[in-house]
Amino acid sequence: MEKYLDHPDLDEIIDREMGWDKENRSAFRDIEQEAMCDSSPLEPNPVTEGKDWMRGEEGDIYHPLTGRVFDEAVKIWRYCDRKKLLADGCDPDLLNMVVNYQTLGAKLAGALDGLGYDDDLREPGFIIACLKRALRYLNLSIEAAAKTAGKQLLPPRRLAAFRKEQFAVREEILALMKRFREAS
Repeated sequence: MEKYLDHPDLDEIIDREMGWDKENRSAFRDIEQEAMCDSSPLEPNPVTEGKDWMRGEEGDIYHPLTGRVFDEAVKIWRYCDRKKLLADGCDPDLLNMVVNYQTLGAKLAGALDGLGYDDDLREPGFIIACLKRALRYLNLSIEAAAKTAGKQLLPPRRLAAFRKEQFAVREEILALMKRFREAS
C-alpha cells in the first residue's frame, strides 16, 4: 500500500497482489476504517501496576524487568564509554558482554512490555518462547563477562556487580517462565 499510495490504480494493484476480489477489498477497507477510527489510547490495568508494568518518566509503559535491564545496560555502557573501553578495536568479549545485555533488554521489551494492557491478549506459550529467546542473549552476555573477567578490563568489583545482576535477571526470567507455564 505504501509503495503505490499515490498510484491511480491502487485498489486494483492491491487486489492483484493479495489475490483478492472486490468483496475481499471491501471487507479489508471496513476493518482498516474501524482501526483508524478507534484512536482511544490504551490504558494499562491498574491492578497489575508494579507487577506487570510501570510508567516511565515520559509516561511510557514497560515491564519492571525491562526497565531494570535497560538501566543496567545504560550503566555498564556509560562506564565503558567513559573509560574508552568500547572504542574502535576494543576487546570483542567486552563488546559482546555489553551489546548482548542491551539486546536482552529489547527482547524482554518485546516479550513483556504489553502485559500491563491485557493479560488475556498474550498467549502464555508465546511469552515463554520470547523469554527463551531473550535468555540466549543473556547467556551470551554472561559467557562474555566470564571471558572479560580473565582479562581484567574492568575493576573486579564493577564486573562482579554486573555479573551478580546478570544472574539475578536470569532468575527473574526463569520465574516469569514458570508463571506463564502455570497459566497455560
